[in-house]
Amino acid sequence: MLIKRDGYKKAILFPPFCLLIVAWILVGCVTTSENRTVAEAPVPASIQGIGTRSLAGGMTRVEVVNSKSAPFTAFKLNDPSRVVLDIRGLPGAALPAVIPVNDGNITTIRVERGKAQTTTTRVVVELARALDFETDGSGSVIGLTLKPQQTVRGAQGYRARPEGTEPRVHFKPGTVGLTKVTGIGIQMMDRGKSRLSIATEGRALYDLERKGPKTLVLTLEGAEVSPQLLKSIDGSSMHGAVDRISPTFSTAENRLSLAIFLREMVPFHLDQTDQGIHIDFGPLSLNQPEKRPIAMAASMGGGMGSASPQIIAGGSGQGQSAIPGLKRGKYRGPNMTMDFVNAEVTNVLRLIGEVSNLNIVWGPEVKGKVSMRLRDVPWEQALDLILANNDLGKREEGNIIWVAPKSKIAQIEKEEKRRRRELEAARKKRMEEQKEREKEAQALQPLITEYIPVDFADAEKDILPHIDKIKTDRGSISVDSRTNTIIMTDIASVIQKAKDIVKEFDTPVKQIMIEARIVDASDNFIRDLGIRWNKLEGQRRGNSSTSFGLPPDATTFTKGGDVLGGGSFSTNAPGSWTPNIGLSFGRLTSSMLGALTLDAALALAETEGKTKTISAPKVIAREGTSATISSGDSIIIPATENVASTTLDATLSLTVTPTAVSVNDYITLDVEVTDDQAPTNTRILKKSITTTLMVKSGETVVIGGIYRENEGYDETGAPYLKDIPLLGWLFKAEEKTSSKSELLIFLTPTVLPPPGKTL
Repeated sequence: MLIKRDGYKKAILFPPFCLLIVAWILVGCVTTSENRTVAEAPVPASIQGIGTRSLAGGMTRVEVVNSKSAPFTAFKLNDPSRVVLDIRGLPGAALPAVIPVNDGNITTIRVERGKAQTTTTRVVVELARALDFETDGSGSVIGLTLKPQQTVRGAQGYRARPEGTEPRVHFKPGTVGLTKVTGIGIQMMDRGKSRLSIATEGRALYDLERKGPKTLVLTLEGAEVSPQLLKSIDGSSMHGAVDRISPTFSTAENRLSLAIFLREMVPFHLDQTDQGIHIDFGPLSLNQPEKRPIAMAASMGGGMGSASPQIIAGGSGQGQSAIPGLKRGKYRGPNMTMDFVNAEVTNVLRLIGEVSNLNIVWGPEVKGKVSMRLRDVPWEQALDLILANNDLGKREEGNIIWVAPKSKIAQIEKEEKRRRRELEAARKKRMEEQKEREKEAQALQPLITEYIPVDFADAEKDILPHIDKIKTDRGSISVDSRTNTIIMTDIASVIQKAKDIVKEFDTPVKQIMIEARIVDASDNFIRDLGIRWNKLEGQRRGNSSTSFGLPPDATTFTKGGDVLGGGSFSTNAPGSWTPNIGLSFGRLTSSMLGALTLDAALALAETEGKTKTISAPKVIAREGTSATISSGDSIIIPATENVASTTLDATLSLTVTPTAVSVNDYITLDVEVTDDQAPTNTRILKKSITTTLMVKSGETVVIGGIYRENEGYDETGAPYLKDIPLLGWLFKAEEKTSSKSELLIFLTPTVLPPPGKTL
């Protein structure tokens, strides 16, 4: 240190320990300053202002001024149309929450604090019309340019976005105004009735049409339905009116069509409530024991409540897609258009959660980046693509989706399967222990002997196989065939079960009385009309000594120049034509030298006949056995020189075999009916019918009918003369015939009551 005094510079030296103290103080000050800088947290950017200005071409420029550069994400939402900027920063104190614009493109700009991250601010630009947008960032200013929509195509289609540009996300309009269909099912009701239920959230506009003899089509307008419900529903496991249901859905028109195929057209009634549409069908004409359907849960995040119908699962599964991790078939949710380059997976999951209105949960192990360009893809399919691309999986329960690495999900599922196997093994073990305890209890019970008579069934063939399955190891069983009695030695509980089996199966075989009505009716008509000339003869003589008669030999003439002249003619008629009026005219000349003879037959007749024959055979048969009844003659045709003697049967017979009788007294019959008539010289007339049919007891059915009609017309007369109007009837004869015959066979089967009971 230099000090100037009295014009001289003098050096003053400090002691060494003083220098050390000064150096220590300086180093301490520097260290404290560095530690304070490291401990301070980074200050987020502050949004100081938002401005707009109009550009040429109908475009609008929005600029967000920040205190420093801030990362951001931009995407577009519809319904209503808006562009959202999520900026990593906080709104300034002077920044208004709502900024009105109204320039034709923008109506309002709203500023909101981030919901998921407290250091994020959301700027929502509400659009007055559909627009495209572009973003850019220059220092502390974020630019958003809105311009009219246009499609940009290159040689290879849509151009890909260049690396490093901001991502864009577009969402189609939501499902506002659509009725959600949450379930489709078939349910059996009392007395053979069935119900088709379509569960909805609210009332839907519907239309029901009949498309065929056994087909109905139910159409729901403005509907939204899960792809899981668009599978064919098979109702064959239940004996109701509905055989199967084939649903189809038009995405463009939001129309759900259900083609309802019925076993038979039965009466039905449709009713609609706020919870759905119900169609109640009447019972079938042939009811069978009902079967329990297989239940399948309703989808789309809503059940059908406690009153929901049983859903019949039909069709094959959705299967696997060609892209690993994707499924075949339709995906749910509104379509999305996304354009990302190196975006964080968690940010994309957050956007999908916002669109789907579902809760998406992920852990710290979910990380990675994704680049994609998707256009009009359902959000569920986009989620599967993102998960498959990053080796992630999901599990969904209700409205919560849990995302985790596939290895972790596989480990959890493996653990769940292990627990299920352990529970199943424990259940089986408990059942085995219960059986062992029951066996031990049975071993301590005393044996008793019981004689169980069987009235109708065959004890050895029909009853013994059923009882033999329930007897214990200590028990024994035998049959006395003479009295048809079962002799059983076992514990009391098993013997009681054996008695119940005998009571259930020892029932009389049903007997069926079959009444037949064979009606053979005929109707014939014959009309003969016309004239037949039998003889028209004229003679004239030249000598009075020559007599009339047959032309004599020329030697009978006694005088030269004797002449005998004359001749005759006649007309024909149809072969079976029968005259009923005869005419004969004769005239002799005044000189007694000539004669004229006219002989004619006139037919004016009609014949009409009707015949009706009724045959009524009746027979009683047991179920499974045949019965025959016949009545008639056997015609013996004598032997001739070259043909041996033959016997022909002209009988009326009924042969019937009741093959099955249902619990509702519907009878299945094999029927053969013959009605042969005695042969004539030229033909043998046979009538028969053989068929298998099903008919309810006491009802009459026509099992066959033969209708025959013949018409004939025959005309004979002199050529040309018969065609003269009016006068032609003098030279012709005609015959007209007509015959009709009809054979009908009616059958009425009746199930007879068991012995001791009456109808």
